Amino acid sequence: MSTADSTDERLVTRSEIVELTGVARPTITMWAKRHTDFPSPVRSGEAEYFWLPGVLEWLDSRAVPEARLTRDERSGVTYGSRARQRLRVRRLLDVEAGVCGRGTEPEDAGNRQCVDELMGELADRVRGSGSMVDYLSLLLSLNFLRLGEPGRWSALREVAASGRGAEAAGTLLRHIGVSADEVLRRRGLPPGMRDAFVKLEPGSYEVLLRVVHLVEGLGRDAFRLVLDEYEAQAGLRSSDFFTPRGLARLMARLVVRPDEVVGTVHDPYARGGEMLAAAARAVSSADPHSPPPVVIGESPSRDTLRLASMNLTLQGIRPKLRAVTASPWRRLERAGGAADVVLTNPPFNMSDSAGQERGGTWQFGPPPGGNDNFAWLQHVVALLSADGRAAVVMPNKAGNSTNRAERRIRRNMVEAGVVEAVIALPPKLFSQTPIPVSVWLLRKSVSARQEVLFLDARNLGTEHRGRRVMDERDQQSVVEAYERWCADDQQSLAPGDFGCLGVSVPRSALRDKGYTLNPLDHLAGAQRESSPAQVPDALVEARADTVRLRMRVEEADRAADAIRAAARSGEPGRRGPAPAGWTHVFLRDLCQIQAGFSYSRLPAEQRASGEQNPVVFSRHLRNGRIGEIIDERVSAETARRLERFRLTVGDIVCIRTGAMRPPAIVTRREEGWLLSTNLIRLRVLEPARVDPEYLLGYLSLPHTVGWITDRAAATAAPSINAASLGQLLVALPPLQEQLEVAATLRSLDEQIAAHQQLVASVSRTRAVLAEHLMSAVLALE
Repeated sequence: MSTADSTDERLVTRSEIVELTGVARPTITMWAKRHTDFPSPVRSGEAEYFWLPGVLEWLDSRAVPEARLTRDERSGVTYGSRARQRLRVRRLLDVEAGVCGRGTEPEDAGNRQCVDELMGELADRVRGSGSMVDYLSLLLSLNFLRLGEPGRWSALREVAASGRGAEAAGTLLRHIGVSADEVLRRRGLPPGMRDAFVKLEPGSYEVLLRVVHLVEGLGRDAFRLVLDEYEAQAGLRSSDFFTPRGLARLMARLVVRPDEVVGTVHDPYARGGEMLAAAARAVSSADPHSPPPVVIGESPSRDTLRLASMNLTLQGIRPKLRAVTASPWRRLERAGGAADVVLTNPPFNMSDSAGQERGGTWQFGPPPGGNDNFAWLQHVVALLSADGRAAVVMPNKAGNSTNRAERRIRRNMVEAGVVEAVIALPPKLFSQTPIPVSVWLLRKSVSARQEVLFLDARNLGTEHRGRRVMDERDQQSVVEAYERWCADDQQSLAPGDFGCLGVSVPRSALRDKGYTLNPLDHLAGAQRESSPAQVPDALVEARADTVRLRMRVEEADRAADAIRAAARSGEPGRRGPAPAGWTHVFLRDLCQIQAGFSYSRLPAEQRASGEQNPVVFSRHLRNGRIGEIIDERVSAETARRLERFRLTVGDIVCIRTGAMRPPAIVTRREEGWLLSTNLIRLRVLEPARVDPEYLLGYLSLPHTVGWITDRAAATAAPSINAASLGQLLVALPPLQEQLEVAATLRSLDEQIAAHQQLVASVSRTRAVLAEHLMSAVLALE
């Protein structure tokens, strides 16, 4: 059998067969006794299980009696068809049940509590000197075996119950690894779990048993929760991190159309299987009676392919997954031109890893050797069937890059009618990269339209645990705007109607603009076409923001005035001896002073926006804090090599070379970031003696910055080394007074920030009003 349901090789109980067929349990027993061809049970301990493919095949031969047909069933339907339909519905309910509110994903409180315990002290006690990634792989495998392989789970529990002592822990870990690897091999994937688990060193057998016991109580939602932890802990590169589920669902809804048959779904860069799962669900939702599609996934990463296999299997999807090279277009033979739907999130801005002349056949022109973005786009088009649809995540820069080869490819794709729409997405969708991205909708059809739709969805989504999440309503806004454009050829879409702004641009206009496909290049004009009815709302919102900030300014002013009034006044003129308890100490005696690494250890070509670990440079130091970092990032492997240059909370970062400015302090947000070449890190030696924020304030004093500048100017290029900086003499009061001084300065900093935000708000109000006054949308009375 070829469908995903019928090839699902799970084990089911008699009770599950009853649920799938809708008959009484005695009927199942009677079938098993009277029919010798009824599938034989598989025993595991005291329980009996049946292979689902064999059960479905047997049920296909038995028609449902007329008297037992449901309202939705026709005469002649078999129990096999009924079971498959209920399987699909159950999977949809498993995936979608439990939505807890706007801005969040489905999450069961019990699952969350168990996962929190598994990720706490227990994690360190089980992994020992092993890595957190190995431990997380163990949790994922246990959760997968319990939910997807009941027979193996029962055998695993027997092994766990019979063990004692430290040696038994190793035996149990090997058993878990072998079980997981056997299932993966059955799915055509190379094994690897056993090798990961042997690196773990549980402190005792009991702690490992505790893990097994906790996993016993987890539901299907827990696999996703642990997968999120895996992504956060594994230090995944941009080529490995997972696609947010809200984005995957949106893309699937855009390309899976209710009136089109979808037989094959393909993701040529499958990551954790999120795109394939979303597409399979969208197909089932569009037509619950249609057979499930063939699901194909490819990836160069065997580790994430294993996780994708587990993830999809637990969602009732039987994918065909295969490991491929990082440049799949190099294969001489590939399964191209067969997919009805392609969804993918390929790695951004990567170069062809082989470093040779590109292979493959390029319908729209050879991509440049230094960037694979347009290799992926053309590879996706090549995978599509004659009327296939695709959705591809691309960095915004792909839409208006000035590279000659990429401009030529964009031109050819537009003129061929391959590009249907480009949607600008909200920022911070991905946990590991701040790169602004868009979704490109591609079609391979002779009936292509003469326009390209551009949508601006950047303002959709809500903050959730540091990321932007597009929930059901956000997705619906984009889908409705796209469907409206498809239905009535509308040239522009009002933001008030759909929550996102859109404009349809003819090919002739794209030619005039040099074939740019960045939505922001086309939507700027559309923004000025808003109706007068919408302008008051924008002005009211801007005014409300200004009023709120004015109240914050007043509060900050009162706090600062109170602190100034309470400050002790000293005698005018030259100050005498230091007060009691005050000392003057060299900076080298207060801090560990660490200069950044040499230029040779991190060439510029090793830094990219798509990596995970930010590197702090002097330009990022502003107002005593470290600003956002987009482009200067390095891989997890490079970060491990530069481990001694990591930053931690309370570190002070000073400029080492270049124009001298006040330093910045490291907050929790920047913990783990890397110190760059042109900086110096100060780390307080005795926190009970020195408050880092007081020290930051002292180093930011004009006379201190001048002292550093004088010594830096003594060299050919402004530069100060660690030894020279260590000679700075610091006035140091008792710790309690340091804390009071730091609090005073912090209050003034908050006052400054409040005033700056108020100025920015008034400036935004001015911009909104000026734009509409100067475009004749509003008039002064």
